[in-house]
Amino acid sequence: MNTAITPRRTLIGIAAIATGGLVLAGCSSPSPDPSQSGPAVAEPVTITMTMLTSNQPGMDPLVERFNAENTDGITVEVSYFESGDPYNTAIPAQFSSGNGSDIIQVIGGSASPVSVGTFYDAGYLSDQSSAPWVSAMYEPTKPLFEVDGAVYAKDFGVSPLAIMTYNVDLFEDNGFEVPQTFGELIDLCGSISALGVVPLSWGGASYAVNANNVAVIAGSTVFVDDPDWLQQRLAGDTTFADSGWADALGQLQQMIDAGCFSPGTAGMALNDMLTTFGSGQAAMMFTYGGLNGRVLAQSPDMNIAMFPFPAERSADTRITVQSAGGLAVSTQSKNPDAANAFLEWLSSDEIAGELAASNFLISTPEANSGNLPEIYSGLTEAFTTPGLIIADVTAQWPSPAFNTAFGTSIQGMFTGQKTAADVLADADVAFDDAIK
Repeated sequence: MNTAITPRRTLIGIAAIATGGLVLAGCSSPSPDPSQSGPAVAEPVTITMTMLTSNQPGMDPLVERFNAENTDGITVEVSYFESGDPYNTAIPAQFSSGNGSDIIQVIGGSASPVSVGTFYDAGYLSDQSSAPWVSAMYEPTKPLFEVDGAVYAKDFGVSPLAIMTYNVDLFEDNGFEVPQTFGELIDLCGSISALGVVPLSWGGASYAVNANNVAVIAGSTVFVDDPDWLQQRLAGDTTFADSGWADALGQLQQMIDAGCFSPGTAGMALNDMLTTFGSGQAAMMFTYGGLNGRVLAQSPDMNIAMFPFPAERSADTRITVQSAGGLAVSTQSKNPDAANAFLEWLSSDEIAGELAASNFLISTPEANSGNLPEIYSGLTEAFTTPGLIIADVTAQWPSPAFNTAFGTSIQGMFTGQKTAADVLADADVAFDDAIK
């Protein structure tokens, strides 16, 4: 379950990042006819849409195309905000004052100020259950856009929450094999260290990297046997300390003890993690798959590939996927028919593929078919075999504060100030605080 990216193919991805252009996903669907899309609109209208800046390179060309080609008199205007506090603060403020946009980008689940759950509770989201694109949503992540079985947002792509990326040339030059089990990964760390190279780049100063990576490790220690663990924890029927989370953190400690990381990992910021791997100082990197675009932007000739974090038994290896977000029609929209028409236009295989490719994502049609973009093609087996994909648990935490607390506590393991048992205890306290 891995794939190499050749230098020639890499340059294709770089063009998308450097120029903001589009990378076609290789779909065979015909170009959609906007005049045939969505509910009829009686007269010319302008609809507004609010999104994260990270989606701008892909969305701007599509909006320009839609505005130029549609014959229903619909014009789309987009406003972008940086992720984190700018988006999490500005967007709720707009809606609370009654000035929300017609279409809003929301985060799946409930663990965000701009999540489906949060905006549903505030009464800001229109029920989209009868929209024609609902039947084509990606099933593993579809529940993140539902409340009580009703759909409130359209998904527009997924990626691994965290995935192992490796330097193909370094592996091939030294006869290294992609590890199929956790034990093989530990042995590989020793072999790479003997070369004077850091085995694995991990951004330990980023709470999100820490929390997300451990959640992915837990895919094979918790959710492979107990897919309803989160519901049990919410009900008070289990704890982090008395479950497979102890095994996940135990594996992290084994990696620390085996020298898989550099001594400065606890202070390594996200950009440093990318640079350490992209410059060849580290043989592997463990993080969100979409960040490979930034690695290739700084090292366009680098030959990389990806593989899932390996379980103790290869049969237990799972891939945890996160949603890139969803687009929802707000209850404050004065033109809901026009908003729905635009969302339907975005749903074609071609358009969805273009939007996803611009951000190194897997579009919903690609995830459903298993016909993945080339950079992800080594994960095809997981996407075409039932039961090997797990939905992102971090999007389902009871509050955003929990992920911050969890990731910050994990950082202490890299400094030696915390043990796995300490982190488990911290997690249970933080989780209980979040559900009070």
